[in-house]
Amino acid sequence: MIDAERENSLAAALDEKQRIFDKVLAEWKAKYEESQSELEASLKESWSLSTELFKMKNAYGETLDQLETIKRENKNLQLEIADFTKEIAENGKTTYELEKAKKLTEIEKSDMQMALEKAEVSSFEISEEERFRVLDLHRAFMWVTIANAP
Repeated sequence: MIDAERENSLAAALDEKQRIFDKVLAEWKAKYEESQSELEASLKESWSLSTELFKMKNAYGETLDQLETIKRENKNLQLEIADFTKEIAENGKTTYELEKAKKLTEIEKSDMQMALEKAEVSSFEISEEERFRVLDLHRAFMWVTIANAP
């Protein structure tokens, strides 16, 4: 009986060790499964972030291309503005010069008109030679008037 008790005692000890081993094994198995779940989740997240990064890189490249295009367009528009500004300045000068010439012509016309009127009034009192001079003045006045007509 002592052998049987000893064997029972050994069997009980082995059962206890087996139970403890099974408990530790179950804990490690749970940890392993939890780690596997975390690994799968991390891989999915990594794949998702990788895809998002790829999309962002493409969008960034497209944005840089658009920026370069806009910079070129902006430079061309600035050149056009400079050309238009220069043209406006030149046209302003030309307009000023034309206005000035018009005023001078009007002054000359006015002076000639006054001289003509004086000549017509006194033409009745002057000699034939003076009449020719008045006619020449009248012709010159008419020529200036016709030449400056719009």
